Amino acid sequence: MFESDYWRSTIEYGHGKGKPYGKKYCGAGYIQLTWEYNYEAFSKYMKNNGMKDGKIMSVGADHVSKYYPWFASGFFWHDNKINNKCKQGKVDDISRIVNRYAGDKVFAAKRQCYKKICYVISGKPKRKI
Repeated sequence: MFESDYWRSTIEYGHGKGKPYGKKYCGAGYIQLTWEYNYEAFSKYMKNNGMKDGKIMSVGADHVSKYYPWFASGFFWHDNKINNKCKQGKVDDISRIVNRYAGDKVFAAKRQCYKKICYVISGKPKRKI
């Protein structure tokens, strides 16, 4: 959710300018797939499942953000076994997978968002995270 500015963007603001992964492999999708190795894994997954698309690697983020924003996000979630972390209910552990380089402010904001979502879904405030 944070990665996509609350679903407002399917590509990283700034398109990776000044970042080590650069424009081609900047964040794309609703859980923003970033870095060449993640694009390679996604491309391989697509190929192995009968959906080969060379533009995932040749074009990169612009292509993934336009044609696969949810698919790439679901792939990342599955590939990193995030459901296992969800079952443990540890928001920070999930945040470390999705936003490895985020600071304390981002983690605190994600905790607050998680509490709000739990309240909306259950009608009960989430006390422990």
